[in-house]
Amino acid sequence: AKDGGWRWMLARGRVLARREDGSPARVVGTHMDITAAVSQRLALGRSEELFRGIFSTASVGIVLLDRFGLLVRVNDACARMLGYDTDEMRGQHFSRFMHDDETPLAATTLTGLLDRTLAASRLQHRLRSKDGGYLWTDISASPLEGPNGEVEAALAIIVDINEQRVAQQAQEDSERRYRALFENAQVGIFRTRISDGRFLEANSRIIEMYGWQDRAEFMEKMRSTEWYVDPGARGRMVTTLLRQGEFRNIEAEMRRRDGSTVWFEYSGKLDGDTVIGVAQDVTQRRAAEAARQRSEAHYRLLFEAAADAIFLHDPEGNFLDVNEVACRRLGYTRSELLGMTPQDLDAEEFAQLVEGRIRQLREEGSLTFESAHRTRNGTVLPVEIHAKLLDFDGKPVVLSIARDITDRKRLEQALMREATTDPLTGIRNRRQFFVDAEREMGRAVRYGRPLAVLMLDLDRFKRVNDRFGHHAGDAVLLGCVQACQQALRDTDILGRLGGEEFAAVLLETDLNDALIAAERLRKAVEEMDVPFSGQRLRCTVSIGLALRGPEDSTLDDILRRADSALYAAKEAGRNRVMLARAVNGGAEDQNRRWSSGGVQHSGD
Repeated sequence: AKDGGWRWMLARGRVLARREDGSPARVVGTHMDITAAVSQRLALGRSEELFRGIFSTASVGIVLLDRFGLLVRVNDACARMLGYDTDEMRGQHFSRFMHDDETPLAATTLTGLLDRTLAASRLQHRLRSKDGGYLWTDISASPLEGPNGEVEAALAIIVDINEQRVAQQAQEDSERRYRALFENAQVGIFRTRISDGRFLEANSRIIEMYGWQDRAEFMEKMRSTEWYVDPGARGRMVTTLLRQGEFRNIEAEMRRRDGSTVWFEYSGKLDGDTVIGVAQDVTQRRAAEAARQRSEAHYRLLFEAAADAIFLHDPEGNFLDVNEVACRRLGYTRSELLGMTPQDLDAEEFAQLVEGRIRQLREEGSLTFESAHRTRNGTVLPVEIHAKLLDFDGKPVVLSIARDITDRKRLEQALMREATTDPLTGIRNRRQFFVDAEREMGRAVRYGRPLAVLMLDLDRFKRVNDRFGHHAGDAVLLGCVQACQQALRDTDILGRLGGEEFAAVLLETDLNDALIAAERLRKAVEEMDVPFSGQRLRCTVSIGLALRGPEDSTLDDILRRADSALYAAKEAGRNRVMLARAVNGGAEDQNRRWSSGGVQHSGD
């Protein structure tokens, strides 16, 4: 061009004549300036090339949807975002990749874009990935016009906001949890300004704890500085807060709106010029603690003032507490007793019963039994124990009250002696003799063991009483018993049946040994010398001897024969042992003959 530029021309021509060699000789042609059209086409090509570059290299997803909602074009970023290949997505309806809950909204939005009721759209949608999961995305869409100016498609740009959405959701969840905790916590939560105590935040519980009903009124009028019973309490908390940055479990008495007082336990942290804290109403706890302390004082008073020894121990036998009476009575210090167990304390014959008694106590809840404690100096102290299983701070413990029954045991022993022994001689009385003799008779019958019975009667005892008096007679009876005890074994059973009559049961004794024992006893009495009022009293004894035979089933069977033999000894001249006849009518031992004054058969 004249201006030095270049113009695009469209040339058209026709050959009118040719030379002999066939080349054109004359041409007719026209030229059309097409610079504008070429420029437009080049611009369109550059735009298309630019679009393709952006479409293929963009890091965000880009899709082109036709009027029917089909994906006409899908870039690599979108396909990778959802785990597909571009070919797998191309031609699919958009609803295949939408969450079911959001498909209707997406369809409405697409319709609005295509009919120009929406110029553009930006919404957050969940897209379904190939693995079935869902991805949160931010989708911006706009309509695309065709050559005729009509909207033919919609272009959507898709940005992956899943991590952002998850973080946002976590933040929202955290905020909801915080608000739920804040409003529903059973402790008061607050934020107050340090300078004037103004509440900047307060949950329902702290408002209720102060006795207010209306939140707005509380937030407007409430100043924590004005409600301390002890004005210095807040100053001490603030001092601790400013020095350490926090305070924990500080109790303060506060006034409520109605004038009543309560105890709060505060904990808080410094946050700029404010304090974030929690408060718990501990009024009931303090009252319970005061009651517990009073109860503890009463418990200690009763524990230490009790007349009986008291032990507190766990089911394993570890002592937890003992009172002063236990220490004083047993001779140990409190620390020494706390290092012991019931087994250590009990006498040997009772220590092995402890575990069984604790098992029984677990089953029955309480138990009363007799035992014996060893004192520090080695003496044995009989006790009666009342034990009870208790709940102590949520754990089972055993409370044992040990009563000293030494006096009672002495009385029982005295009563037992009175009921079982002869008051003059100290040997078995008639009743106890028959109890013990019947027992041994039963054993001998059961096991087929030998047994002998002696019936004894002092000779001419009435003369002693008549001549010297009953005191002399008592002295002679005592001397006779002592002589008998020296002549018999400890296992033999000796008893006074009445007056001057005695009986003895010789265990595991056959005829020969019985005869020797009876003669030894007779001789011991004969040789005894009883001093009385400056005189020497002497006495003899007649003895009837009977052995248990195969036909004897009761003690009376043998006693009757022994008594008959005793009567025969008296008739034969006294001071002798007479052997009873056997049950079959013969002598116990027909071949046994003793010299005069010795053993004879009854009836000889």
